[in-house]
Amino acid sequence: PATLTPHLSLGQSDRGKALQRLVGSIEAMWAPLEFVVSQVHVVAHYDGTAWTTNDVSSLLDASGAGLGVLYGVFAAAPNAVWAVGHTGVSALIVHYDGEKWSSQPLATATPQVLRAVWGFSTDKLWAVGDAGVIRVFDGTQWIADKTPTGAALSSVHGLAAHDVWAVGAGGVAIHWNGTTWTNANAGLSGALFSVRVDIAAPPPVMDAGM
Repeated sequence: PATLTPHLSLGQSDRGKALQRLVGSIEAMWAPLEFVVSQVHVVAHYDGTAWTTNDVSSLLDASGAGLGVLYGVFAAAPNAVWAVGHTGVSALIVHYDGEKWSSQPLATATPQVLRAVWGFSTDKLWAVGDAGVIRVFDGTQWIADKTPTGAALSSVHGLAAHDVWAVGAGGVAIHWNGTTWTNANAGLSGALFSVRVDIAAPPPVMDAGM
């Protein structure tokens, strides 16, 4: 496999600000669906040749207070990308249609931070975050889903619309079976930061911080 690793250069004032999430595998870094979100209100896209950046400050910080942050991003297609985070006041979900970024409506506002997003299709996606908050996209809006935990959720991933996992603080792991979310003991006490489900190895792989 190729070993190309693209480099992203941010401005002088951006140095030291962490990049929050990279979508895609290391083996396919040159694929056109590579998006990164950062603490500096920037979404970066790698098109196979170069990085381009979009400033989404106006969506994150309508008040101009500089409190908004994006934490997670998921790309289903070049014109179907979602990023999640917080405005400093309430949860935020933004969408890229191939030309511009815009806010997407939440059926009901929530003060919790959204930290990760993943989807099985462009009309079936989940966003998770603090206090166990779960939002599901029904093709029109993001509605609240009943959660079995109050723990902060940091990652979500799955194999199908009826097989989705989310993990988070205190070793919590929850599973969606197409009808309900249920607790699934991960056997760990430390925070779980990431989960990935591979079709070749059905048990989910969880990244733990002890």
